[in-house]
Amino acid sequence: MNLRARQLAEKRRDLQQCCELQRHQVAQLTASIETRLALVDRLVSATSGIVNRPLLVLGGIAGLVLIGRWRLLRWVSHGAMVIATAHKVRQLLAK
Repeated sequence: MNLRARQLAEKRRDLQQCCELQRHQVAQLTASIETRLALVDRLVSATSGIVNRPLLVLGGIAGLVLIGRWRLLRWVSHGAMVIATAHKVRQLLAK
């Protein structure tokens, strides 16, 4: 095999390796984008499900008015604290 043919074969191998690396990178980026879009899709589905039920929206607003924003804020802060504590306990138990 002459020198030029070997050079071309080597160049072809290099290009194929580069293409394989790029395919792998594109696959990783695509997977990342797909997970983000799946989250957006779930949010849109949930939002459209709520918007299509005006009685549910009115009931939620009425519930918020009856509960009061300070009590609701207190419940949310207590719930966040419980969730954070449970998460830390789970991490400790996983070790």
